[in-house]
Amino acid sequence: MGYVVSVIVPVYNTAPYLKRCIESITAQTYKNFELILVDDGSTDESGIICDRYAKADNRIRVIHQENAGVCAARNKGIEGLTGDFFLFLDSDDSLEPEALEVCIDRIILDASDVVVFGWREIRNGEEINSGVYDNGVLRNNCRAVHDILKDRHIYGGGYPNKMWRTASFQNRVGGIPQYNETLFYVEDMEWVIRMFLNADRISVIDQIFYNYYLRDNSVSYSQDLNEKRLIGYHDTMAQIVYDLREYPELCTWFDGIRYTELVNSVIDAKLKGQKAVYRTLIKKLQNKEKVILLHRKVKMKIKLRLIFIETLHFLGKI
Repeated sequence: MGYVVSVIVPVYNTAPYLKRCIESITAQTYKNFELILVDDGSTDESGIICDRYAKADNRIRVIHQENAGVCAARNKGIEGLTGDFFLFLDSDDSLEPEALEVCIDRIILDASDVVVFGWREIRNGEEINSGVYDNGVLRNNCRAVHDILKDRHIYGGGYPNKMWRTASFQNRVGGIPQYNETLFYVEDMEWVIRMFLNADRISVIDQIFYNYYLRDNSVSYSQDLNEKRLIGYHDTMAQIVYDLREYPELCTWFDGIRYTELVNSVIDAKLKGQKAVYRTLIKKLQNKEKVILLHRKVKMKIKLRLIFIETLHFLGKI
């Protein structure tokens, strides 16, 4: 039978796109897979569609759960996987037919812990953006993490354009890292950072296999949701700093970036009249004021902005 690859798909109210997603797996040139569909309490026909495909193909397994969010759904898939390798696929996206075959061959050839492949963004049938990387093996996981944090599109950032060797992570203390269910924005990048830090060899393929579909209703957010995401972003950045604590140079460098973004976000929130964002972020800023002022990676102009903001806030001017 050879190696088994587990494909984990969190599903929530994506009935119109599920056929494309599921059949991009059943059409793979590599046939020895298990497809784990985690129905996260869908209220449309998504759960029914999942069950229909599972009934017709014994390689497909469906897990139904009450709605708990995408992180919980991915964690449920991690808990249930049995494959030698695994990857994630969003339920409104798809993979190219040769994705599994090429990735398995490469990860075995390189004796790697993970293989990264190219991705494309598609809107209304047209490719609007893509990421493809030079073939090779990365032996410095800290360098790879640095590159992702510097440019969140490098190696796809948190995109699921990666196949992981199960044993490389399952055999470590605690097993395969779980998604942090307390985070709700760019939480996938935080998980990828932790996985990369636990990887010794990272393979890179210069072919595009992941199709990331952008929908109008998936990119048009209400003002309230946009504000919550901004707060969530800073929560995730703080978590990433914590994740990097055993890598002092990397941690200090990114901490400086995080504090710079926090200061600028407080100013931006005030200028835009985002009261909830301002109240939340100014508290974070006040808690870290001394640390920021003494931080060697925070530029003087940012420290002066911080003093200016804090002074005006203290005087009740903002």
